[in-house]
Amino acid sequence: MALGYVGIKNRSQEDINNKVKVSIALNKEDEYFRSHPVYRNIDGRYLGTRSLTKRLTEVLEKNINKHLRSILAEVNEKSK
Repeated sequence: MALGYVGIKNRSQEDINNKVKVSIALNKEDEYFRSHPVYRNIDGRYLGTRSLTKRLTEVLEKNINKHLRSILAEVNEKSK
């Protein structure tokens, strides 16, 4: 299954050491991609931690829905 890529910009060590809030770091990441001469021309769905989080959530939900019935059946069978 090909899932593609999402580009992210990690927090700097300085931001980590200074305990910069994650919300502020996410906003800085968004601004970085919006203002970068190359990245600003790429569809925002493929950039940023927020996009990665959304995509991973979609993949997880899809897998849960795909396997939930069999998991429940197995649990029910083993609990008898």
